[in-house]
Amino acid sequence: MKYIREQKYDADKAELLCAAIKRYMIEAAKTKSEKEKVKDVTVQNLINWGVVKNIDGTLLPTNAFVLLTDNVFPFAKIQCALFKGTERVVFIDKRDFERSLYEQIEEAIREAIVNATTHRNFLDRACVQVAVYDDRVEVTSPGMLYGGLTIEQIKEGGSKIRNRCIAEVFSRMKIIESWGTGIKRMFSSCKEYGIREPELLEIGDSFRVNLYRPSYSEDYKGSLKSSLKSSPKGSLKDSSSTQQKIMELLRKNPSITQAEMAEIIKISKRAIQKNIKELVDEDIIERVGSDRKGYWKIKE
Repeated sequence: MKYIREQKYDADKAELLCAAIKRYMIEAAKTKSEKEKVKDVTVQNLINWGVVKNIDGTLLPTNAFVLLTDNVFPFAKIQCALFKGTERVVFIDKRDFERSLYEQIEEAIREAIVNATTHRNFLDRACVQVAVYDDRVEVTSPGMLYGGLTIEQIKEGGSKIRNRCIAEVFSRMKIIESWGTGIKRMFSSCKEYGIREPELLEIGDSFRVNLYRPSYSEDYKGSLKSSLKSSPKGSLKDSSSTQQKIMELLRKNPSITQAEMAEIIKISKRAIQKNIKELVDEDIIERVGSDRKGYWKIKE
């Protein structure tokens, strides 16, 4: 990215950004040994990634540096709104997320927001918008698909990076796992949970992802709960395969950690946490004792 002439390099902000990147890298590591191998992130790393420019010995901030620190750009934010029904007519509530890009992502809907933020056109004087309806969540990103990509190509993992410095830092922080995989992961996750596949649309000069809400009936929830409790292999649909695997691990070892489950199942720790929360919310499992010394109990 270009450096900003009217902005001065701030060493304290650079130090905080380096620390945040390292913290994310440690949190993303699956084992203790992997965590211990994470090295300090330095200003030289920021220079190598293009986040900071070194011009004849003078350090200068790029647009990426500003977006990843104090983010003074008025349109580089995520606007979230809740609407009644299925149309953008009756407005219920609104919240804007205006901090650094990675903090915005942590506070909003993750996978679609990651893609919208990473690939948006920052020259467009519009914000990433998240609209929540009764039947769907609508994520709109300023800027059409970049570099001649088509919707069919991105469904197959095609990717061209508009904001390479942002993508580089997000990759190091494990916010994005690898370039070009986000859309495929969204489709895979929806299939796993039995949800209608996402709808990808180019609307004017914007790109939109519609994520449809599950419409489970109470009978279906009861059937799912019964199936999860009863059979080690079960007769569940593909939509609950991850939760089935979690349940099998809990039966074998009620004291197993979420990090260990993530390593065995080969998914992220965040995905484990999400599935565990759903199992708890459905009253299928409960935590007995403390996070450190307790264990998981399958409820009868």
